Amino acid sequence: MHFGMTVSLQKLTITNIEKYMLKYINAGERFYADKPVFAYARGAVEFQVVLKGKARPSREDTHFPEVEAPVLWVNGPESEHGWTDLPGERSEVIVFQFHEVNQVVLRALGPKGFIYKKLLPEEVREIQKIHADLKRMMDAPISLDPLRMDRAKADLCLLALRDLPRDQLREVHEYAETKVDQAISWYRERLTQSPSVRQLAAAVHVSPVHLRRLFQHTLGRSPHAVMNEIRMENALRWLRDEHMQVSEVSARLGYSEPSAFTRAFRTWYRHPPGHARQNGGRS
Repeated sequence: MHFGMTVSLQKLTITNIEKYMLKYINAGERFYADKPVFAYARGAVEFQVVLKGKARPSREDTHFPEVEAPVLWVNGPESEHGWTDLPGERSEVIVFQFHEVNQVVLRALGPKGFIYKKLLPEEVREIQKIHADLKRMMDAPISLDPLRMDRAKADLCLLALRDLPRDQLREVHEYAETKVDQAISWYRERLTQSPSVRQLAAAVHVSPVHLRRLFQHTLGRSPHAVMNEIRMENALRWLRDEHMQVSEVSARLGYSEPSAFTRAFRTWYRHPPGHARQNGGRS
């Protein structure tokens, strides 16, 4: 089948893949006691698996427990931490750093900014397979890899959260509801300015991608769909006022001109604003 354009699995550059989601990946022996990694913020979510040894994160204001390997540590993007070990010890690790993860994971990290999980043998094998798959993608990337990386990242996140108590995961859901409520309230107060989804996300301190996920998780709809609904609900309410011109309603809703409002209203309700006004502001 030919559509006038040849679609092929073109190779991606490693830079493009890293920009998409994966910032860093590595594995091997570490001698953190002799060669410690000093504290700094990665600007990414770090999944570090200690397969052998007793390596652990280090931070001046936090005590990280000594956990027998194998163990998975997850540190948030703002966490300024290093890595240390017992004197003379050697550890074997796998490291993944992602630019973004689902908001559920970030919330689960809590105020300390980290979680850890003891790993079962089958979970170690699962992580080793994820590492091998991602390494293959980095060595010979193709256009399907972002989808595969999405799956790999989701598998790591689910593994990290697997043993969390249900009460803690319920708190994550409540967080999502709070963020969505804040976003909707902020938008309602600024209808006249017609803010974008990007501006809405910035107002509640999440990325646009995370905001979309929060809306889908909480309401089952996108921010854009909810914003349109709020606009149209207010349009009907203001059209009930016979003294308010359609142009004024349009301006209150942030439309650049009345004709743009009329088109949007007709698309939403299948009839023009004048029809709603004749019917007492009913759709």
